[in-house]
Amino acid sequence: MGKTTISVESSTRDRLAAWAARHGRPMGEEIEVLLDIAEAHEFWEKVSAGYADGYAGGDDDDYPEYAHLPRIGPIPSPPDMVDDVPLTIHDR
Repeated sequence: MGKTTISVESSTRDRLAAWAARHGRPMGEEIEVLLDIAEAHEFWEKVSAGYADGYAGGDDDDYPEYAHLPRIGPIPSPPDMVDDVPLTIHDR
């Protein structure tokens, strides 16, 4: 894979360098990790948006046997979802 140079503000470069150093990674690898996180976040935002109107089935549903189910409420966002999850095995 080839390398390239990107132009960013020096303050952005400094922040990225500090962030990468905290994680023990070179800046290029840190950018890849941050992009992975951003892409996963974007994916789950799209999933959440798909449920935002309470959609639980419909005419074109692949599973018509579930079409009679009531519409569901909004799906909790990730921070709301993890509030009830024990942090360690000792918290259970």
